[in-house]
Parts: sequence; C-alpha cells; structure tokens
Amino acid sequence: MSTALFAALSIVCLVVAPRPLASANWATRSPRAGLLAWYALGAAGLLSLLGTGLSMAFVHHDTSLRTAMRAFLSGVCHHHLLASLGVREAVGLTLATDVALVVLGGLVTTSASTVLRRRRHRMVLNVISTSAPGAEVLEHPAIAAYCLPGRRPRIVVSRGTIDLLDPAELGAVLAHERGHAEGHHGLVLLPFASLLQVLSFLPYAALAPRATALLVELAADDAAARTSDRHTLASALLSMATAGTNRAPRCALGASEAAVGLRVHRLLGRDRPSMPHLASSAACSVMVLLAPLACAVVR
Repeated sequence: MSTALFAALSIVCLVVAPRPLASANWATRSPRAGLLAWYALGAAGLLSLLGTGLSMAFVHHDTSLRTAMRAFLSGVCHHHLLASLGVREAVGLTLATDVALVVLGGLVTTSASTVLRRRRHRMVLNVISTSAPGAEVLEHPAIAAYCLPGRRPRIVVSRGTIDLLDPAELGAVLAHERGHAEGHHGLVLLPFASLLQVLSFLPYAALAPRATALLVELAADDAAARTSDRHTLASALLSMATAGTNRAPRCALGASEAAVGLRVHRLLGRDRPSMPHLASSAACSVMVLLAPLACAVVR
C-alpha cells in the first residue's frame, strides 16, 4: 500500500503538478509563496521517489515504512544487513540509492561549477571595475546591471546604464539588485539548476528553473518597490530592455532579462495578494511537503 502511495505522489509532484504551477497567476502575484510551492513540490517528489524504493525494499505485508525501517536498522546492528533481500527488495534499494546519489551528485557538481564561475568573474571585476556608492562600475557603453551572488555579493552596473537612466531610475535598479543580494537568490536557484542537469527528462526539472528564475526577479522587484517608486522601477526596466542587448553573466542575476512586460504590468497594477491568500498558499505547500511523511506511516 505505501509503495503505491509513494509512487503516485512522486508522479503527481514531478510529472503532473509542475505544468499547472508554472502557469499559475497566484505565483507571480506572490513570488515568495510561489518559490515555497516549487520547493515543497520538489522536496515531496524526491522524498516520494526515495520512499518508493525503500518501501519496495523493506515493507512487507501490513507493516508501515516507519516500522520496516526500524526493523532494518535493528538488522544492521545485528550484522545481517542484506541477507534476506530478494529481487523486488534489491530493485527498490537500488532505486532509492540511485535517486539519492544522482540528486546529491548533481547538487555538488552544479554548486562547484557555479562557485568557480563566480570566482573567475570576481577576479575579472577586480581588474576592470571601479568602485562607486552602492555599486561597481564597468566603463563600457553596453546596458547591464546585475548582482553577482556569493558570501560578499557584488552589484555591478555599466557606464551605459548610468548614462541611460536618470538618478531615480538608477537608484531603483540598484535597489532591485540589492533585493537579489539580501534575498540570497543565487542560493535559492541553485537546487533547481542542479536538477535540470541530472533529471531534465522530468517535467519538474525542466520547468522549475525558468519559473523560479522569474519568481526571484519578481521578489527583487518587490524588494526595490519598498524603497523606490514602482513606476520609476517600471520605467527603468523598460528603458533598459529597449536600449539594446543587456545580458548578465551566466553566474549572475540581471535586472532586465526575464519577462520585462509581465514585470512592468505587475509593478503598475494594483492587484496585490491578500494575507489570507498568502496564508492559504503557504498552508498548501506545507501540506504537500508533509504528504511523504504521511505515506510513511500508512500500512
């Protein structure tokens, strides 16, 4: 029974639910709630895959996964770890082990490559950028403004952007980048990038990176709007988007690269999520996250 529940839950979380979530309007209205939903869906799906394998390997007859794992650990202590495993049990244990190794391996390799790219870019910035209040300036006519994440985030703006925007617009763009730095958005996006590297055949891994990249931009817009005028930020985003090519490095978070039209419409609109809406979204995410734990105690 628990094996079927785990398998069904993993299919729902990793195959069925991601597409509706990627197109949900409420997620763009409340990006932090949307990010929580993506995290809950991914965690529940991966835990359910692990649970599917473990329940195949250790659950027999009317026992729950919790009871079976307790008996398994008792067997470990008495040194008869794999003595009674049959084909079904071996397949289940292999599935659980492979899922754990693939996910952890993808996270480690993606983290390492991201850290190396950011380190190299910091070394370049040390040579070519000049310090200014609130940012580092690149003496280049291209339009660019971005946050380089890390333990000491660096906000970078080009001379072309400074010449293009008026002081209020420039301040709003820098506030947007500070929103990325203060929200640790580089770290927030890292697990989704790692899943795309190793599980790209799953709808969740294919859709989550792009959807969450948009949500962190919306969250940074909201952070900037707390200290800057929303209309000013919208004007700055439009000016940068229409002025020409403005791409941030792959290891950084750019100000005007993701869905500028949607972001401007959202900044100029009056539709704000209510507290009951936010509370219900958070409650649903927590329920999804707890679902694998409920499956673990089902006989």
